[in-house]
Amino acid sequence: MAEASAGAAPAGERAHFKSMAWPSGPFWITLLLVILGAVVFMLSASALFVFGVGVAIAFFLVPVVSWFESKGLARWVAAIIAVVVTIIVIVAIIGIVALIVVDQGIAFIQNLPAIMTEIESWYESLDLPDWLRAGIDSIVASIEDNLRAFDQGALVAGLIGGFFSLLGGLFAWFLLPFFLFYLLKDQPSMSANFYARVPAPWKDDV
Repeated sequence: MAEASAGAAPAGERAHFKSMAWPSGPFWITLLLVILGAVVFMLSASALFVFGVGVAIAFFLVPVVSWFESKGLARWVAAIIAVVVTIIVIVAIIGIVALIVVDQGIAFIQNLPAIMTEIESWYESLDLPDWLRAGIDSIVASIEDNLRAFDQGALVAGLIGGFFSLLGGLFAWFLLPFFLFYLLKDQPSMSANFYARVPAPWKDDV
């Protein structure tokens, strides 16, 4: 009891707690760098996505390039072959898909009047209450009025903006073959440099 009373605050005085220290300078620097990195990532997400695709493709092509190298082919030549074949395959797949989509789209547009006629005939054949039919007719009439009043200038401006956006995305994708070649050609040296910098206790796990 004596020890407890000795450590207690005197009667009539309030206990004081130590003020919490402000975060250190390195904490604020790290926080600022994290925020800055997040902002840069958001602003360059499309370009980073292209590089991410390149890394994913390189993951599968590195064994192929290494196999060509084991057969006596220079690594840079093997990297060029792998990149060219990969780009040809990707372009061929995109072209086939585009042809299918365009062909089906043209067929749909050509059959659209007949489809609309069938829908209209089906709608007229339904036994609907007058109040429901009147409501549907008013909604359809409102949609038709909005389509007639649509600003074609805004549509053209939107198409132009979309075209330039697509063009910028294509330029980012044009960097993919060069980035992929760099990854495939220098992968052994990059891997060796990376593992050389790993602390000794972590090397086995890494």
